[in-house]
Amino acid sequence: MEPLTVAAATGLVMNYLLPAIRDLGQNVLESAEDSVSNEVVGFGKQLLHLLLSRKSKADPTGSDVAILRKGIERRVRTLTDGPAQQKTVGQLEGTIEDLLMADPDLLPAITELLAKAPRAVSNQEGHSVHVGHDNFGNVVSGDGNTVVNRSRRG
Repeated sequence: MEPLTVAAATGLVMNYLLPAIRDLGQNVLESAEDSVSNEVVGFGKQLLHLLLSRKSKADPTGSDVAILRKGIERRVRTLTDGPAQQKTVGQLEGTIEDLLMADPDLLPAITELLAKAPRAVSNQEGHSVHVGHDNFGNVVSGDGNTVVNRSRRG
């Protein structure tokens, strides 16, 4: 896997972390190896634990890195109470990005773990749409939709 930018790594982490939070709730923070509904959820939990537990030499209690880890944990707990809170999702993403910038050893560790990632879920909760590359066609979400493409020939 090519080296990732902080922003790219953060986006990939969020692709796995949010399904894990939705599926496991508060249990996503537990270190116990309990069974998970699928490998994406398990991988999201693994990423979270790497973010929260990795200790570096520059990580004394009260340091910026320790404070950012506490912020991530607090935001994860908030999301387990109401996973559809877009403001908190954005704050979590920003805090993860800040942590990856503050701890120079963490980005390579996350990149290495992401190289082993399972394929991310593209249909979360039955309504989300994921476009992995350029899209030149219709993207429709919701229930019971019908798309009719008509030719514009003369």
